[in-house]
Amino acid sequence: MLMPRTQVDDHQISIEVADTGIGISQDQQTKLFEPFAQADSSLARAQRGAGIGLAVAKRLVALLGGSLIVSSTVAVWIKVRVHILLRIACNHSID
Repeated sequence: MLMPRTQVDDHQISIEVADTGIGISQDQQTKLFEPFAQADSSLARAQRGAGIGLAVAKRLVALLGGSLIVSSTVAVWIKVRVHILLRIACNHSID
């Protein structure tokens, strides 16, 4: 008789996006995840951003049990890192 058995494997996915642009100051970084907040409102108007993207992304990543981290150096770069833990179930038959 074959007995089904489920094995769960954990896998971490990490994604990093870097941009060599104007960067974001430490003070501005604390506001990035607030809905409709802008790091620089004059720039946002020029880019037509609503300021909701990172807030939504951080909530979605948190729902998946992960983290979203922003780091930046003003006038040099900004990096956004996403880490998500995936639990993958595999069914095996054992005798």
